[in-house]
Parts: sequence; structure tokens; C-alpha cells
Amino acid sequence: MSRSGIFRRFPEITVFFGALLIRIAVVAGYAFGLFNGSLKGGDSGLYFEIARNLLAGNGFATNDGPTAFVSPLYPIFLAGSMSLFGENYPLISLTQAILSALVCVYIYKIAEITFASSNVALAAGFLAAIHYELILWSNAQLLTESIYVLFFSAGIMAILAGIQSLTRPNLYFAISGAMFALAALTRPTAIAVAFGLFIILAVASFFEKRLQLRGAIIFAIVFAAAMFPWGLRNYQVFGSFTISSLEGGHVLWLGNNPEFDKYEHPDFARFGGYTAMIPLDSTIRQKLKDKTPVEQNEIFAKSAWEHIKNYPAAFAKRALYKNWNMWRPNFSVSSWRNNLISYTFYPIVLFGALGGIFLAWKSTTEGFPANLGNALFLLIAVLLMHILIHSVITGEIRFRVPLWIVLIPLSAFFWVRMFEILLKKQRKTL
Repeated sequence: MSRSGIFRRFPEITVFFGALLIRIAVVAGYAFGLFNGSLKGGDSGLYFEIARNLLAGNGFATNDGPTAFVSPLYPIFLAGSMSLFGENYPLISLTQAILSALVCVYIYKIAEITFASSNVALAAGFLAAIHYELILWSNAQLLTESIYVLFFSAGIMAILAGIQSLTRPNLYFAISGAMFALAALTRPTAIAVAFGLFIILAVASFFEKRLQLRGAIIFAIVFAAAMFPWGLRNYQVFGSFTISSLEGGHVLWLGNNPEFDKYEHPDFARFGGYTAMIPLDSTIRQKLKDKTPVEQNEIFAKSAWEHIKNYPAAFAKRALYKNWNMWRPNFSVSSWRNNLISYTFYPIVLFGALGGIFLAWKSTTEGFPANLGNALFLLIAVLLMHILIHSVITGEIRFRVPLWIVLIPLSAFFWVRMFEILLKKQRKTL
């Protein structure tokens, strides 16, 4: 069989290698100074510091001692990469390029499972391969997106396969639980999403004959088992069995505190949403003094929830700001080239996704609550869960990157359907 024949027979190979070549080219552009900016992001320094301590035999620690401020998997990934390549940023990014190309295959499969169409699947794989945000955040930048998006997309693909499978659903649910646990050990947002999906699967099992409660339970057990070692480590080190990171309270406080409307990073001054550089006021600083990391996390969280309770109107207003900040096309300080790409590509994919939700939901034959257990509903549920989560905590453009896993298949469905409608009309006129 010729190589072109192999690609025609196995489109996943085409998607993977096409995406990989694009990502390698982007990393090369950074390495040779063709693109502005650095491969390291704002959070990269902390991840590399922990990775160096891991390689030095100091355990999961910063230079100040053991930590659980961030989740463990990305620093562990960096430590593994550094053991092979040293602190060579382009080579580590090339490793991420392979993972990012694999994400495109998962998106292809998600579209294929959801819409049972090879054309939609191929369109989704193509969109994923060229999507500039997936290329930048889950490939080039040395940030958690590189492995978080990988595990998150694998988890969604597996759970959709479990819903559709007639022979091995429990195996797919177990795989999904494991993948969501790995995602949660990279970024804690996945904990809330996994819990939401468990509830949906459990409820759907009472209305959909092909779904069984056992599948939801298997998903939850595998997820919990995979998270257990991290919780046990934190209990031994900090005296608190926490499966999340100790950054959660601080992140919640960043989006809900008395100084939120008084201080903004210049790029967020108009709409707010993310205040990573906000200084601590004297009240919170005094509360944090001489406290353990666990106690500090609890103080931040308690202070944030009290602020939400005392200022509900401000909380609702900020939720809109946070979502605008997450969904706006681009940063206000972006270059003209970045803006050209963003304002061309972003509306096409986002508008297509919204259109895809409308068309797919309109054509579904299942009524509520029976449709709780179908692939389309789960994709929409993942989208809505993220919107809710970031309405509460903070919003930033990079936080929407995992959602392209959901939005790209929906967008591909819309544009393929539009093309088919136009082609049908054209044939009628001939």
C-alpha cells in the first residue's frame, strides 16, 4: 500500500503528523528568534524550580522546602524532560509538540464518536491541527496546558466511548477516570469537572437503559484511587489529606477580594477578571502571618467566600467581567500579527461551535432527561461547567484552551453541515 493510501485509510495518522509538523515549525521559529516572546510563561519559573529539586533528590519542593502549592504532574514531566535534555527549552517544547499532536487525534475521535461522521471528524482534526491557541499554549509554552489538555481530551474521549460502547463500557469509564485524575493532578479544575460528570452519568443511568450506574461508580473509584497517593503525601508532609493544590484558596481570593476593583494588571484594567499581581492588603497579610501553607490556603478561601457573601451584586458583576476576560479574542497588548490571526480564526471557530450546538441539539431525537447520557449533552456540560468555575474564580484567555477540545468538534459539525447544505442547493440548481 502506498503512503498516500495509508493516510487515506488511517486519517488519524494524517491528523497527527500534520499537526506535529506545524508544531515543530513553531518551536523552531521560537528557537531561531523568528517569533517574539519566550517559551517560558509567567508560571514556568516555579515549575522549573520544583523540577530541579526533584532531580536533586529533594522531593516535591521549592528552594524553601516541601510544597503543594501547585499540582505535581507538570513539574514531574519537566523533571523527566530535563533528565533527558537538560534545561533546553526548545527540546522540551518539541516533546510537548508530540503530546499536542496527539491531542488533535483525540479531538478527531471525539468528533467521530459524537457525530458519527468521518467528514466531521476529519474537519475537527484539521481545525485542531491549525488552531493557533492549541499550538501556542499546549505546545510551545512551557506551562501546564501541554499535559493538562492531553489528559483532559483523553478523558473526554474515553467517557464518550464508554457511553457509546455496547461491549466494553466499564473499561472506557475506568480509563476516563484515570485520565481525569491525571488531568486533576496537573490542574485542580479537573476535580470539579470530574465530579460534575460523575453526577451526570449517575443520574442518566436512571433514565437511559444502555447506561448503568456501575459505569459512573467505576469512573469515580478509579479517579479517587489515582488521586489517593497525592493526598496521602500531603497528609504526611502537611498534616492535611488534600487532593487539590494549596493554591486553590489563593486563586479564589484573587477573584473575590476587597481590592479586586481597585487594582488591575494594565491588560485587564477595563474589564478585570484576573489579578495575579494584586498586592495583599494589611488585613489578609496579618491573618497569613506565621501560618502553615494549609492554614494560609484555608484563610484565603474563607476570606473569599465571606467577600462573596457580603457583596453578592459585585460578585455577579465580576462574573461577567471574568468571562469576558476569558472569551475576548486576544490580549490588548498583542502584536498586529497575533491580532490578525486571532480576529480571523477565533470568530470562525467560536461562531461555528455555537452554531454546532444549535444544529446538533435541534436534530437530537432524545428528550430530556434521556439526553443526559448522550455525547452532545456531555460536551455542552463540560463547557458550562468551565464557565461556572471561572465565573467564581478568575478568568484569563489561557483558561479557555482546554475547551477547544469541546468547541472544535462542534464547530466542525456546523461548518461541514453548512457545506453539505450549500452543495445540495448547488446540485439542485444544475
